[in-house]
Amino acid sequence: RSSAEFQMTNRPDDTACRLCHGATAFAYKTVVLAKHDVSYYCCQQCGSLQSERPYWLSETYGKATSSIDPGSARRVLDSYVLVDIVARLFGCHKLLDFGGNTGFLCRLLRDRGYDAYSFDRYVASIYAPHFVGSPSDRHDLVSAFEVMEHFACPSEDLDQIFQATPKIVLATTELFSGQSAEWWYLAPREGQHVFFYSEKAARFIATQYGYRLLIGRSFLLFSRVSITLLQRELIRRFLRPRILQVLGAILLMRRGQGAEKDYALLTQRTGTD
Repeated sequence: RSSAEFQMTNRPDDTACRLCHGATAFAYKTVVLAKHDVSYYCCQQCGSLQSERPYWLSETYGKATSSIDPGSARRVLDSYVLVDIVARLFGCHKLLDFGGNTGFLCRLLRDRGYDAYSFDRYVASIYAPHFVGSPSDRHDLVSAFEVMEHFACPSEDLDQIFQATPKIVLATTELFSGQSAEWWYLAPREGQHVFFYSEKAARFIATQYGYRLLIGRSFLLFSRVSITLLQRELIRRFLRPRILQVLGAILLMRRGQGAEKDYALLTQRTGTD
């Protein structure tokens, strides 16, 4: 089942943690989509926060509320730099952007010269329509930017990301550490954020799928290979907000050959000039 299709049930374990299946305790309530009184529960085992079963998801995807995100373009550019640095450090060339939305990040990465693909359950790839990938295929690196908090049942949904055991899984999400009902990341107006991971939960995920974990200021890096001290130091130095902005400007000024190569590839596929 996909997250948007997840429906409310009457099972007695509805409040059990949807990641580790531990017992939960009521945390607080807030109003979602300006009409639903929704309860949130904190897992006593992994420390995550989750909404009650998100029966309202069918109301959020494809609606006007889902487009209220003025920071999306800036995040794509930051993500572009983040992927480029990590891919170079770990020798990754074939990439998949899971939850890739319009495919803008995929297009930037292909322009840079990577063999990049985009995958999204709900949004058609506009910028890279000929390069739609599947998480069941083998990739060196799978990125999942602002995706995991949308998972209605992460114990099932995360299987898609990790199923082909990529060398690196690079994700961004805001970690839960006891924030109140006023926490901006709950995003109740949009209603799509339904699960919030603690640091302990992130480590649980790494162990569950057989990965090492590096937690950065704004990202989670799951690795199938050992992370050297040099890689850790380079990541610590370069993946700071100000450094990312500078590197982003440099990358955007450098013209890659990826677009020309893709034009030639697609022309060959279609047999047109």
